[in-house]
Amino acid sequence: MNLKQAKELVRGRLSDKRYEHTLNVRKMAVKLAKRYGVDEDKAALAALLHDSAKEISKDEMRAIMRAHPELAEGGEERPTPVWHGICAAILARTEWGVEDEAVLSAIACHTAGKPGMSRLDKIVYLADMTSAERDWPGVNKLRRLELKDLDLAMLAASGRRTTLCSRRESPWTLCPRRPTMRSKQRWMPGLQRPGEPVFLHTPCSGKEYRLQIVGKNVILWNMTTVSVGIKKLEEPNE
Repeated sequence: MNLKQAKELVRGRLSDKRYEHTLNVRKMAVKLAKRYGVDEDKAALAALLHDSAKEISKDEMRAIMRAHPELAEGGEERPTPVWHGICAAILARTEWGVEDEAVLSAIACHTAGKPGMSRLDKIVYLADMTSAERDWPGVNKLRRLELKDLDLAMLAASGRRTTLCSRRESPWTLCPRRPTMRSKQRWMPGLQRPGEPVFLHTPCSGKEYRLQIVGKNVILWNMTTVSVGIKKLEEPNE
C-alpha cells in the first residue's frame, strides 16, 4: 500500500474530524521523522493508518482480534481504548497489504506504547498526542520537547501524572492525585531487573498500568489514558 492508497482508504473510513486529525498526525510524524533520521514514508504510512479502525464498533474490533489471535497477542484482554490500534495493524497486514513490521508496530502501539519502542513507534505515539488540533494543557511544551529529545518527550507525554499508593482493598491501587509518585523498590514484587515491566491491574477501576524502572527513575504508565508518572527511585530503608 502506498501513501496515496492509504489516504484514500482512511478518507472513506473516518469522519471529517477524525480524518483531519489523521492528516495532522501524518504532518507531525513526518516532521519528527526528518528530525530524527527515520524513514519519512514509513512515518507517513503509519500515521495515516493509525486510527483506521477507530470508528468501527467494539464488536467488530473484538471479531477482528478473535479472527487473528496470533496477531492480536491477547489484545482483547487489554483496555478497550487500545483496541483500535491493534485492529488497525491487523487489518493493515491481512487486508491492505502492509508488510513492513516497523510500520505495523507503530500502528499497533500508538495509543499505549510498549516496552522497547523503536524510534518510529515513539514518533507516531507522540505525533498522535501533539497533532495540530490538540489543545490540551501542556501540549505546546511537549511539541517543543519532542523536537529536542524524543525519549524525554516520551516520559513527559502527558500533562497528567499518577500517584502510586497502597490501600487495604488492593495491594496495588493507582490514584490520580498530585503530580508525584510515592514509590519504593520494595513495593515492586516481580520487578527483578531494571527496565523489566510489571503490569498492574486495579480491581477498583479495572484499569491497566505498567510499572518500570529506567535508570534511577520509577516510571508508571497508565495504559488506559496514556499518562506517565515519574519519580526518582528511593533506596529501601531496610
